Amino acid sequence: GQPAYGQPAYGQPAYGQQVYAPPQPQLLFGQPGYQPPQPSAPPAAAAAGAPEKEKKPRFKEEEFKEEDVIEVTPQKPKKDPVQLKEEEVAVMVAHQQKELLRKDAERIYKACKGFGTNDAELIGAVCSRNKAHLRLLADEYSSIYQKSLVETVTDECSGDYKRFLVGCITPTVHNKVKQLEKAAEGLGTNETVFIEIAVGSTAQELVDLKNAWDAKGKKPFVDFLKSSLSGDFEKLIIKLMTTPRPETSDVNEDLASKQAEELKKAAKGFGVDEDKFISILGGASNSQIQAIKRQYESKNGKSLQTLIESEFSGDLEKTLVSLLFPTREDFLAHRLYKAMEGLGTNEDPIIRILAANDKDVCRKIAEAYLRQTNVRLVDAIKTEMAENVGNSIISWISLDDPYGTSKSLNKSNHELTESLPVAIAERDAQLIRDACKGFGTNETALIDVICGRSKSHLFDVDLAYRERFGITLNQLLESECSGDFKKILRYIVMTEDRFDCYIIKKACSGLGTNESLLVELFATRGPKRLAAAKAKFDSTGKSLTDLIASETSGNFKDVLLTLLNGRSEEGANEDLANQQADQIYQAGVGRLGTDEGKIIEVLAKSSVAQCAAISRAYEKKYGSSLEKAIRDELSGDLKYALLGLILDPIDYYCSILNVALSDWNTDESTVSRVIGGNDKPTVRLIADRYFQKYDIRLVDQLNKELSGDFRAACLSWLERPPFP
Repeated sequence: GQPAYGQPAYGQPAYGQQVYAPPQPQLLFGQPGYQPPQPSAPPAAAAAGAPEKEKKPRFKEEEFKEEDVIEVTPQKPKKDPVQLKEEEVAVMVAHQQKELLRKDAERIYKACKGFGTNDAELIGAVCSRNKAHLRLLADEYSSIYQKSLVETVTDECSGDYKRFLVGCITPTVHNKVKQLEKAAEGLGTNETVFIEIAVGSTAQELVDLKNAWDAKGKKPFVDFLKSSLSGDFEKLIIKLMTTPRPETSDVNEDLASKQAEELKKAAKGFGVDEDKFISILGGASNSQIQAIKRQYESKNGKSLQTLIESEFSGDLEKTLVSLLFPTREDFLAHRLYKAMEGLGTNEDPIIRILAANDKDVCRKIAEAYLRQTNVRLVDAIKTEMAENVGNSIISWISLDDPYGTSKSLNKSNHELTESLPVAIAERDAQLIRDACKGFGTNETALIDVICGRSKSHLFDVDLAYRERFGITLNQLLESECSGDFKKILRYIVMTEDRFDCYIIKKACSGLGTNESLLVELFATRGPKRLAAAKAKFDSTGKSLTDLIASETSGNFKDVLLTLLNGRSEEGANEDLANQQADQIYQAGVGRLGTDEGKIIEVLAKSSVAQCAAISRAYEKKYGSSLEKAIRDELSGDLKYALLGLILDPIDYYCSILNVALSDWNTDESTVSRVIGGNDKPTVRLIADRYFQKYDIRLVDQLNKELSGDFRAACLSWLERPPFP
């Protein structure tokens, strides 16, 4: 521990070095600890006895007051004297942009120079930029090489590949002008293009489109539309394109109720009032149309889409149905799905839609496509499109523009706190891959990753797995696992809304309907979760309301449709509960015959808390439980549906789990649905309530009744906290 010979002791200066002493801050007059300077030594003359000059005091001592002391705050360090002004920053940015434009122009020129075309370089230079940059790039390219960028691409490329690149380079409004011109060329009109532009454009784009058309000095825009279209379809398209709909998110529910009633009347009797549909749907915002849809379904037990499809036909029907999508991105995503559905691919709408819209809009379309189909748009494009045009589209959707105004699909450019879950998801995807790679499957490793995550995180893992390995987690589990183990893992990796849609479709598929499965689902889902499942289902262009209406009947159908429209979420009102208890008694036990409709109206519209209050009031007033009254007065599926409504959802889960985990006959399917279909917080609530009700831990019951990897997965999903 001693220093070597010739070295200083620790903390001591080496030979020839001086000890550094930091300068002490100088205190100013008035600050605590201030000491006046001490007089210096007298000069030699004074020391020899020479007379000193008399010094006048700076201030009189008696004039000094405490309040005269000025508080001096320490001065901030001076800023760097080199400060750029806004004008100088703007000049620097403009210079950088100019340099980037020059490099992009040179990159394209080299990619197209000589024999053959370097498609990778051309796609990279064009499809990694946004439309604003490409507009400037076209000017830069023309000024340097005396040839337009569009002309260069046209000479070097062909087919759909050429059409897409030219479409990307062309500004959105001018692109749509060209689409309309082409749609009206020759014999006949391609009405689908008019629908895509009228419904899939913003209000500002439609205004700019009309102005750009009229500026060309050709036939006025309205006259062009009239000459290209006809009938009620012409009326609706002219209304949409020349009087753009409002884009507010505000909703007037009272007006929506009135509008829904007007649409019903317009379709009643012999013939239909087309003008009423054109006026209401052609002039309402997307948000207001969603409210009209809800009101119509609530009043009539079927969707507005079904009404339109039954009363209209042709292009008018297609346009009215297109207006029912929640957003324009949802409509355009559905158009892409239909273009790639079934055998063969219709490339035209794919190129039209994606090349006409800028990167940020295409990303929203891709997100809508994923919500509707559970398939990434880039994966669908890889499968359905030829190599060069496919790579171009994928780059257009996925790659950032040079200024970061759009975000890469499924990539995060945000803070570390936001990028960390993405990194974990990518790592989890690799761990799952490792667990399934080679001969056999490492079930323990698979359980460790999947059952230690939340459903929302597993959705990100699924996306990461698709991107890296080309298949979904569901497809992987289908091939690598079997039996109940496969079922529980597949349920776990599904988001709750997707799982609910899956169960509803399963209950309604095949011969007959599994009513008990529908009762289980509708009785245990709150209004928000049911609304999410309905939105997920409806986003595919089909209606969950119509499915339930077609697969069920009578009072049972009425219960499910009432729940689908949303039961109350308010707390208990004891006074109202007393009145409702009387209404149920008078509709059932207190009369000859049973008024099922009244009982449904009371229970299916009341919140869980209100149903509990009604049960208490009924038992207190009539000395018998509401459960017994329902069992005595009702029968079949309706009875079980209403019994489910008067139970707390967690209690309902516990009751069906208790039956499923009986000693004699374990129902693994029910266990999988309850455990795997819910996220971890809900499963923990079920476990806590199960212990309260049956005085045995759910973990112990699962351990006792289940076995193997299925048991391990259920226990892990129940016990392990979600990460991250």
